[in-house]
Amino acid sequence: MVVLAQLVRAPDCGSGGRRFEPGIPPKSPAIVGDFSFLLMANYVYILYSKSLKQFYKGQTNDLSDRLARHNAGYELATEPGRPWLLMWSVEKASRSEAVVLESKLKNLSADRLIKFMMKYAANVSSPDELLLLKQLSGC
Repeated sequence: MVVLAQLVRAPDCGSGGRRFEPGIPPKSPAIVGDFSFLLMANYVYILYSKSLKQFYKGQTNDLSDRLARHNAGYELATEPGRPWLLMWSVEKASRSEAVVLESKLKNLSADRLIKFMMKYAANVSSPDELLLLKQLSGC
């Protein structure tokens, strides 16, 4: 049997305090609150700026919105390189996994990053970006 406690204001008898009263457990769902954030997808992505000839690595839970923000100039770090091309992305089960992979990618040189994306070419966003990667790698 689950018993919940609810914080309620005590009758105004000069105490001015609060007391706990047992509440009625909810019938359904068994979990109270919005835990949808636990089910959200988490993405690690790599962008490329042709004007700067640089890559940008990041992680997010809304890939299309994040790409739009980068290309609209809302992100100061990527504003000078617009437009950014989505080169590579992968979905991770949790935000912590996404952060770990992002950190590892940020430590790679451009050459090693290109090799990484070529190794996991199934995650390259389109055939055009795969062709661009081959050109950047010198193949």
